[in-house]
Amino acid sequence: RGRTAAFPARLAWVALHRFPSERLGSRRLLQQGAKTEMFSPFLPQLTRVPVESCGQYKTCSTCLGSGDPHCGWCVLHNTCTRKERCERSSEPRRFASEMKQCVRLTVHPNNISVSQYNLVLETYNVPELSAGVNCTFEDLSEMDGLVVGNQIQCISPAAKEVPQIIMENGDHHIVQLQLKSKETGMTFASTSFVFYNCSVHNSCLSCVESPYRCHWCKYRHVCTHDPRSCSFQEGRVKLPEDCPQLLQADKILVPVEVIKPITLKAKNLPQPQSGQRGYECILTIQGNEQRVPALRFNSSSVQCQNTSYSYEGMEINSLPVELTVVWNGNFNIDNPAQNKVHLYKCGAMRDSCGLCLKADPDFECGWCEGQNQCTLKHHCPIQENQWLELSGTKGKCTNPRITDIIPVTGPREGGTKVTIRGENLGLEFRDIASHVKVAGVECKPLVEGYIPAEQIVCEMGEAKPSQHAGFVEICVAECKPEFMARSSQLYYFMTLTLSDLKPKRGPVSGGTQVTITGTNLNAGSNVVVTFGRQPCLFYRCARNPSLRLVPGAGSREWRDVAGIHQELQFEYMEDPTILRIEPEWTLPVDPNHQSELTERPEEFGFILDNVQSLLILNKTNFTYYPNPVFEAFNPSGILELKPGTPIILKGKNLIPPVTAGNAKLNYTVLIGEKPCVVTVSDVQLLCESPNLIGRHKVMVSQALMGNPERMGTTENSGILWNLDPIIVVTRNLGDPLQKELMICGIGLYPVSLPRVSVQECAGEPLFSLFCAIKQQMEKGPIDSITGEARYSLSEDKLIRQQIDYKTLVLSCVNPDNVNSPEIPVKILNCDTITQVKEKILDAIFKNVPCSHRPKAADMDLEWRQVSGARMILQDEDITTKIENDWKRLNTLAHYQVPDGSVVALVSKQVTAYNAVNNSTVSRTSASKYENMIRYTGSPDSLRSRTPMITPDLESGVKMWHLVKNHEHGDQKEGDRGSKMVSEIYLTRLLATKGTLQKFVDDLFETIFSTAHRGSALPLAIKYMFDFLDEQADKHNIHDPHVRHTWKSNCLPLRFWVNMIKNPQFVFDIHKNSITDACLSVVAQTFMDSCSTSEHRLGKDSPSNKLLYAKDIPSYKNWVERYYSDIGKMPAISDQDMNAYLAEQSRMHMNEFNTMSALSEIYSYVGKYSEEVNPARDEQGRGLSLLSGLVYTRLLCRL
Repeated sequence: RGRTAAFPARLAWVALHRFPSERLGSRRLLQQGAKTEMFSPFLPQLTRVPVESCGQYKTCSTCLGSGDPHCGWCVLHNTCTRKERCERSSEPRRFASEMKQCVRLTVHPNNISVSQYNLVLETYNVPELSAGVNCTFEDLSEMDGLVVGNQIQCISPAAKEVPQIIMENGDHHIVQLQLKSKETGMTFASTSFVFYNCSVHNSCLSCVESPYRCHWCKYRHVCTHDPRSCSFQEGRVKLPEDCPQLLQADKILVPVEVIKPITLKAKNLPQPQSGQRGYECILTIQGNEQRVPALRFNSSSVQCQNTSYSYEGMEINSLPVELTVVWNGNFNIDNPAQNKVHLYKCGAMRDSCGLCLKADPDFECGWCEGQNQCTLKHHCPIQENQWLELSGTKGKCTNPRITDIIPVTGPREGGTKVTIRGENLGLEFRDIASHVKVAGVECKPLVEGYIPAEQIVCEMGEAKPSQHAGFVEICVAECKPEFMARSSQLYYFMTLTLSDLKPKRGPVSGGTQVTITGTNLNAGSNVVVTFGRQPCLFYRCARNPSLRLVPGAGSREWRDVAGIHQELQFEYMEDPTILRIEPEWTLPVDPNHQSELTERPEEFGFILDNVQSLLILNKTNFTYYPNPVFEAFNPSGILELKPGTPIILKGKNLIPPVTAGNAKLNYTVLIGEKPCVVTVSDVQLLCESPNLIGRHKVMVSQALMGNPERMGTTENSGILWNLDPIIVVTRNLGDPLQKELMICGIGLYPVSLPRVSVQECAGEPLFSLFCAIKQQMEKGPIDSITGEARYSLSEDKLIRQQIDYKTLVLSCVNPDNVNSPEIPVKILNCDTITQVKEKILDAIFKNVPCSHRPKAADMDLEWRQVSGARMILQDEDITTKIENDWKRLNTLAHYQVPDGSVVALVSKQVTAYNAVNNSTVSRTSASKYENMIRYTGSPDSLRSRTPMITPDLESGVKMWHLVKNHEHGDQKEGDRGSKMVSEIYLTRLLATKGTLQKFVDDLFETIFSTAHRGSALPLAIKYMFDFLDEQADKHNIHDPHVRHTWKSNCLPLRFWVNMIKNPQFVFDIHKNSITDACLSVVAQTFMDSCSTSEHRLGKDSPSNKLLYAKDIPSYKNWVERYYSDIGKMPAISDQDMNAYLAEQSRMHMNEFNTMSALSEIYSYVGKYSEEVNPARDEQGRGLSLLSGLVYTRLLCRL
């Protein structure tokens, strides 16, 4: 109303008449008198078009906000329409034409507890509701509402009708409160409404801190919305500060096996009433609860009574354990400060005096010389002089020992940084600051490299000419015999010489790689090379005495502070310039990249060291021409001619269309081994054949004149024109090769046409399923030896023991940019060091293909402690625990790495420091056939078959991580016992299955659907299914189960099952054993879904079939629907199919190498020559077959 509608046309007012048939010539829009419709004469017949489209708007705000003057909101009908189409629109508030007239609701109260309760809704812009109104709480209930003025009274549903609210989903549930008109039966207004449930809270603080009206009953230990339900007035708690709770305590330290009380500060502790039990302390130690009686002194203090505690393992020197204070059996006292008890063992991982005295002073540990171990004072014999403690007068460790020095050689000029490792090497830097000598030369200790008691890094001084070698000697604090140490290794002073420099010249822009040869160039710790006065980028020092460098600008080498002055001259030449390119054309090196048209590259240039001016030469007219192509003689590949008759080879692109220059292609044709005279045109090559009789191979090679390097490449293609021998080879190698393929796994990567469909439709859900399985498995412990996990779909790969673990968040230094922010990585404290490295690599390189990432085996995990010390963590080292021939892999818990620690991945250094690991870990190949597999892509499919660490078979020590092999439930306990185990763990399998259900459904639905795919159904599938139906009709096979089975065997079972089980065939990923086991369960479900037989379950059915028992019928319906939908599609003609195949060949032609295939054929011809030769003779191939393949092999090597 009051608005103007403009239409992009000329309007004409006309009188309408009825004609039997009349063509309209006017192009003008015609409007009906009522102005609700337009008539368009744009087509041969008259078309009626409405002037509005109100029905597209579904809410009052979108309807009135559209700006369409013909549309308004019909309130009780809840629809957008014209006013005249809305019933009783003239009555007040039944039709809204402005935004402010839309219905609004306000609920009082806007949230209630889950119980019956009266609600009042204040309404605005609601018409008269004399017919009545219903209140609807989504799908929970619907009941009459009472209308009083502009208010409507509703009654909320009963508590049993509200969905159960559990703590995992919060303490509230949001529903839509809707008003439905009894007159129209339509919902005309709605608003959000909240039900809350206080009883889900089981602690006082969570109860009273809830945003809803919740109260805590202190003596009943319940949370309620009704404070009147509390037993005592003084037991009602509404504020957090009134809750019973433990206060922040200092670090609670308790040594093991020592009887000691634990006193805790608290507030508001309730006094147990008549019939209620007293207080207890619960300590959860390595998964086991230990209950200790406690005494409540008053409302602000409680004490855990005298008790001793212990934990297993000498690899843990301090163990924080959860502390819970309860009363009346299970009434928990809140512990908002997360107070923990720290149990500790003085002797754990402190097997030397220095390590003992480095311990936390609060531990009160000391070194007992009589027992030669770290203990508490009262555990040491009474003699006072046998006890060493950090704070005592006798706080220095005797008998220091040197275990390793790095490096053991250096220049006599000094400057070498020598690392000395050992035991009892002082507790403070001042203890060793002036008492270190290496081979009789003073070595100045460096603060930044000192690790108390363990490591000294010092910088060598200059040695005298008479000094050649010697031991490392140190004094700790004072030079008395008991505080002195000498190394068992000798340190040698070396004289460094330079003898040669290659190459001896290079461009002035630099970038030339130079190799310097000499003697003892690997001595010392640091090398600097300068050319003139310009520094040179140092690459590496090879094992032989040479260095590789990239100079910036004559030559001098510095090792530490030793300068080597040799008359080695490096000559800087002017940067090269390109004056002319001859010829300015070539053929593609790879024939698969040839083109029918002349192609000029956008950028053309040369890479010459660091010369930038030649990288792009845009002034050249350099051109690629298509490679010559020859046609076969005929379908048989054999041309019969009389002796002396010319041979004509037809082809195209035989003469490149070169307009300038003298370069040309030079052809050589061999008939057998004799050349012939050649005449060439653009489309054919004429050869004057020599006087020969019999069958001879024709070989053609071409080379660009003046470029003989191309001879080998172009000759390779000549042998492809005689394909008959290859057919003989293929047929006769079939039987033995098929067996070998099955054994060796060479067929791991089948190339089939449906694979294109993977990336176009099912790639995303398949990859999502793989990622979901991997993430779910890694949420819990995974045994690195057995491959078993807490979360699994496979019962065979399920950890059945209770494993205690905690989630840690480590901060990892980015190896690509150490200045960038640290990367948080979630880790389990039970993970082995290799597992930690793999998780860190996944986090850092999450967008990098697996084959391009660093390997965990090539990296070391470095723990950067708060004190500045750095420690290399390994799966095995000198601290690894060995008990009864069982060696347990080290974990983060073993090293006591706390939450929030900083770690870094560094390149592995093979030194004496980690030689223990390299010498004790024995790795065996996963399969004796693996060395037969040739594979250039991601190695993960092979890696997944190989155990991470295998037992050391030579020493007889067996490795274990989380569970030992004899603990796997492999022992036979009878059918009843095995069935009981399956039932116990089926719930855990079902929980994992529920988490992954959506991803499995998405994958199956994508595969078995023609409508929800990312692209059209591949023509090959429709063509193949029609062929199978045609064959069934031809042989009078009308059983639908047979046809269904044929189709399942051809596509889902032959292709998709392989892709599901082995996603690494498609993606560059690493698939470990637990992921492989879960994917096998999914693949088995996929196979069962394609079966037509009834899915029967019994007591002996495997767990994987029980898991998906309820889902398989639905999946089977999807498969049947899929086959039916394909059958209803239009048939594919042979012409369309041939065009499709040709297009696929063109798209993937660059993915295969012809000469590599010939080389592979040659390797099998040589191996199976006895089988090939008889078949070759039967088909009259002469001696050309083997000789031709041998020639190909030689060319490939060239």
